[in-house]
Amino acid sequence: MTKTQKKQIGFYADPDIEEFLDTLDAGVKTRTINAALRAWKESRTRIDGPGIYNDKLESLAAWLNGMRPQITIANKNGEAISLGGLLERFLNEERQREPDKSWSQAAADGVTFEAATHRCASCQRSLTSAETVYTPTRGVLCCQCFEIPFTRKGSILASSDIERYAYDMVYFWIKDHKEEPLDKDYSRTQFELLPRYIQKQLTHEEFYKVAAKCRTQLLKIQEA
Repeated sequence: MTKTQKKQIGFYADPDIEEFLDTLDAGVKTRTINAALRAWKESRTRIDGPGIYNDKLESLAAWLNGMRPQITIANKNGEAISLGGLLERFLNEERQREPDKSWSQAAADGVTFEAATHRCASCQRSLTSAETVYTPTRGVLCCQCFEIPFTRKGSILASSDIERYAYDMVYFWIKDHKEEPLDKDYSRTQFELLPRYIQKQLTHEEFYKVAAKCRTQLLKIQEA
């Protein structure tokens, strides 16, 4: 009898991740894992592209920045600067460098780079304005962490990830337009910026209806 060889694929999470997954229902748990794996796969595609260093260097920069006391080196002026900060700055500029242009060419052309002015609240990576996503529920995030679902217990948004994104949109609308009715064109524009896994679950009109309900809830909270 010929033996059939099957490859078993297992998912083994760290204890703290297992604890988090246990708080989710089956559907949310599956979407959470799928979205995390999708974000990881997409980040690997970007990392393996030309001109981008492997993410282990980003991990090294984060580890150096977390050390106390900081490891420092001296610059040409004899000033002590953080080794982790220097490596993080290099990685930030490397992401902005054109892949078909060497560092010597960039220096000869006098290329300047945008300084990182924000830090992701989730992965702690330094971000330029183009890489930054602002959310009132999770703070400043990078594009990769923005793609990963997150459910907060005790929130009016705990029932669904869709409601959380709708809440974010309404929050900024009310901030700029106070109690004006939610504009459908604004809602459509924001819908097109949502993560793909959200767009696949509902239409723009359905998202607008969810946002309208969140607007009512948010106004009630602000009046209380």
